[in-house]
Amino acid sequence: MKPDFDNVKQLVQAKPTIIGNCHLLVEYPLTDYVTYDFLAIYDLQPKSLVLLTTSTGHSGGLLLHMWLNNNDRGERPRPRDDSVEQPRRGRRRRRDASTACR
Repeated sequence: MKPDFDNVKQLVQAKPTIIGNCHLLVEYPLTDYVTYDFLAIYDLQPKSLVLLTTSTGHSGGLLLHMWLNNNDRGERPRPRDDSVEQPRRGRRRRRDASTACR
């Protein structure tokens, strides 16, 4: 048996109505710096989530564990609002004396 889609992104592109209208099972995702486990939750916004993982780092990516550890209210990852300007990354501009806070 082969899945219909290779990844969540392809699934969402083919069936956009699935966003917010599904139930998600994530079973022992890979460890370390993988992001597919967290991004599946983020992209699908499931009605319910069943997550089988360990809290000792043997399963689940870093983003997933950060979200779990900081999510005491059971909130879903929020979709990014592209209309809000995102903070810039990189070097900060030096202030001169005329613009410095006093």
